[in-house]
Amino acid sequence: MRSAIETARIVAREAAEGDSPGRYTSLVLSEAEQDASSIARSFAVVQPPSERVDRLRADLSTLLDECSSTLADLRIAAYRGDNARIAELAETLPALSRRLERFVDLTVT
Repeated sequence: MRSAIETARIVAREAAEGDSPGRYTSLVLSEAEQDASSIARSFAVVQPPSERVDRLRADLSTLLDECSSTLADLRIAAYRGDNARIAELAETLPALSRRLERFVDLTVT
């Protein structure tokens, strides 16, 4: 998921600065959204092994949904050629990436 967010972050920054063609931006963001949605769907069908893990699963599901939704909003803005909206949404991507990284750090240690 983090790679999809980071890919979107790069192309959104370029698009906001006017340095990425609209079709390219739209295509890259569409693929990032598809990747994120696939990850979220794959995770959603996994049964937690215990009740103790239910909260962890709920937290991660919420974060994955937020990532997927943001990528969808970026794709729509790119399709519409709305670089101002892309710039606005791009500002949220670093925080999402950090949250994903912290989640991994918390669960691995």
